[in-house]
Amino acid sequence: VTLTVTPDEGYAVEEVSVTDRDGDEAEVTDNGDGTYTFEQPRGRVTIEVTFRETVPAMPFADVPEDHWARDAIAWAYENGYVSGTSAAAFSPGASISRQQVWMILARLSGADPASMAAAREWAMVNDISDGTNPGNAVTRQQLVALLYRYAQMMGYDNGAREALTSFPDAGTVSGYAQEPMQWSVANGIVAGTSAGTLNPTGTATRAQFAVILYRFWDQVG
Repeated sequence: VTLTVTPDEGYAVEEVSVTDRDGDEAEVTDNGDGTYTFEQPRGRVTIEVTFRETVPAMPFADVPEDHWARDAIAWAYENGYVSGTSAAAFSPGASISRQQVWMILARLSGADPASMAAAREWAMVNDISDGTNPGNAVTRQQLVALLYRYAQMMGYDNGAREALTSFPDAGTVSGYAQEPMQWSVANGIVAGTSAGTLNPTGTATRAQFAVILYRFWDQVG
């Protein structure tokens, strides 16, 4: 028996399984052209197909297939949350500014600010940010606070908290970011660095932000 499986756009076949009436699986051959073949056993069979999302093609030469953040960057780019710094570059190692985060969160909410000034106004009106230092690179604690306030604005379930006592630099987290950081660590959004610290005043790269934004969207939103 030959089956033809046609996934929806943005998906690929993960597995095709065929089970006979006794619950035994039949051997299925992937022919590589969208068709799958198996030998029909005696009696009825149950056919199940599972799919996975495919990583969309991106025009960025600086985000190769094996880039550690490629999936998150592709998700952010495909959904229009984060664009490239040029037609052919994403600049994954560059820092991301406070105003860029305001713009991205506005887009995530469904708003469509026409300019950075409009994104700043959106952030201030919705109590996401005070609108200061728009061009400064966003720090890890500032980013956590912005995401936390956004979660509050959207009414997301953000009651989880985790103590910061296991991090040696917990005492360097600013007062305004204490609760947001506890929330972030509890939800696995922005947690410790590879050195085991919070590094609250360290900045986030564009690649790191794409990963953080995806974790936030996936776990909280």
